[in-house]
Amino acid sequence: MHITVVIIVVLLIIIGLYLVFRLLLDNDWLKGFLCGCFGLLILALVVGLALLLYDFYHYKELQRGATITMVSIKKQEQGYQAVLMMGDDRQQKKFDLEGEQCQLLIHVIRAPKWFGFKGYVYQLATIEGRYYALERQQGLSSLYSLQASSVLSVWSFLLNIQSILPSVKLTQEVRLFMPMVKNALYRIASGVGGLRVEPFNEQARQAVEQLK
Repeated sequence: MHITVVIIVVLLIIIGLYLVFRLLLDNDWLKGFLCGCFGLLILALVVGLALLLYDFYHYKELQRGATITMVSIKKQEQGYQAVLMMGDDRQQKKFDLEGEQCQLLIHVIRAPKWFGFKGYVYQLATIEGRYYALERQQGLSSLYSLQASSVLSVWSFLLNIQSILPSVKLTQEVRLFMPMVKNALYRIASGVGGLRVEPFNEQARQAVEQLK
């Protein structure tokens, strides 16, 4: 995120908090009540703005050819374990999944240029284990959230804007599927056609070929 945008938002939060305390500390009863209600409204707006800023801070710029994450599949006694390796330091996050395939949901946002981005930003949203047959999918509960904020997100905020202005397309939801087989390794990358799954070892290549 562009440093100028961060500074402006932080200044707005500080000014909002200052107004809240000034209004809430007024001693006149009626005026204090009205100012208090207005102050609480400002406080709610400030908190909401801070949550949106916190969530947007965790979005990353989508660059062509870049690796979004690596997904390693490990076999367990019951089901599978998906290991996400993210960032330059390959930080690992592990999730126990049921089913036959791993579904990774990614939120993509068209970011304004004045935010310091050239085009699109993304955030991993959820990871889930799924079966190929829909009837087997019922009752499956291996769904995990990967979002930074579960209270208020930029994604849900922009969806509300799109419901009011359908012609404004700010968001895109990308679902990627990977067959879960023992020791399979997949690369999630950004290419010319958007985000895609690339088998990264022989186990993954054979699993993908069997689905064709």
